[in-house]
Amino acid sequence: MKFTPSYLKTFAFIVTLVLATVASVNLIVDPEGIVQFVRINGLNYEKPAIDKTGLRRWKSIALASGNYDTIVLGTSRSLGGIDPMSSVWGDRVVYNASLPSTNMYETYQVFEFSTRNNPISTVVLGLDLSMFATEQKGLADFQTSQFANQNIILSNLSSLISWQTLDNSWQTVIFNRNRKVGRYSERGFRRVKEGLKDSETVNHRRLFKYESNNLLSGCCPFYQIKPTSLDLFHQLIKDCRQKGIELYLFISPIHAIRLEAYQALDLFTVLENLKRDLVGILAEDRDENPDKESILLWDFSGYNSVTTEEIPSAKSTRQMKWYVESSHYKKELGNVILDLILNYPQKSENVPTDFGRAIDRDNIESHLASIRRDRVRYRQDRPQEIKELKKLARKAGVTY
Repeated sequence: MKFTPSYLKTFAFIVTLVLATVASVNLIVDPEGIVQFVRINGLNYEKPAIDKTGLRRWKSIALASGNYDTIVLGTSRSLGGIDPMSSVWGDRVVYNASLPSTNMYETYQVFEFSTRNNPISTVVLGLDLSMFATEQKGLADFQTSQFANQNIILSNLSSLISWQTLDNSWQTVIFNRNRKVGRYSERGFRRVKEGLKDSETVNHRRLFKYESNNLLSGCCPFYQIKPTSLDLFHQLIKDCRQKGIELYLFISPIHAIRLEAYQALDLFTVLENLKRDLVGILAEDRDENPDKESILLWDFSGYNSVTTEEIPSAKSTRQMKWYVESSHYKKELGNVILDLILNYPQKSENVPTDFGRAIDRDNIESHLASIRRDRVRYRQDRPQEIKELKKLARKAGVTY
């Protein structure tokens, strides 16, 4: 078959027109939140594909183009637990820069990036064991984000003519036309935990069992603290001192049943040692800055009236006050955390009397001993919970 020049020109014109149309649609809808050409309610305001296309890229753009004076850092626990729009913040302009499955490498890079691009005066950092147990240099979408000094627009030009991006654009338009609310707010807060359509009507017992089974089955293989992670934590403290940034630190309030799973995996002692390491670093900072106010580390983990909240039965529709499941707490508990650490030494009636303790090198050992004693009482008071956890441990081949 012989192709004439006019036929080839027509074919090239049609291909160019189609690609230009695809690029235009993807540019306007912007399902990955990269270009931010327009943002219109009912069209593309909510970005339901962000988890799939690159949460870290999206957050790096928000922090590069924002004007925030406060950031929240941490893992998925603070991502969905610390609300940047809470009234507790007062006049602060807050962005939740927390990332799921993150570590201290990523956290420090996000901190550095945020302070370069925003007038940051306050940092709230939620600390978790997993942050200090991996040295991975950022997940895939981190390496393609501005956090890793990538030019996002140039590196994603090819996505403008991608059929996958076009499908994401279509899904984004449908999502917005149906007036649905996306998982992430404009301030980076995760409204609904992954896999849940409505966090207010979940079956908590099923989710608790799912989280415990995942942990016991080895989905989270963090077994030792990496010295480089502690070094980055120390450097972040030094940077805050140098830049005059107020730093608030807290250890996340995982549910008591997750602490029991830690015990089964020999991680309970690892968590204790991490707390010793953290207070040691802060003690060094206090010695180096005797004329400045000490940076407090609040421990909200352990066995108290909050972390031992009763888990509803499998058939119950009762909603828990503080938790979604054993690993992630609700923003209502996040507000309590903020109320305590931001207003200290004042303490409002909203804060349970046994929830949270500022720990340092002087009280760390008595604090850890108190948690161990509270653990004995919890096991005595909740034998059914312990029995169920032992059953899951046996199935996972874990001695408990």
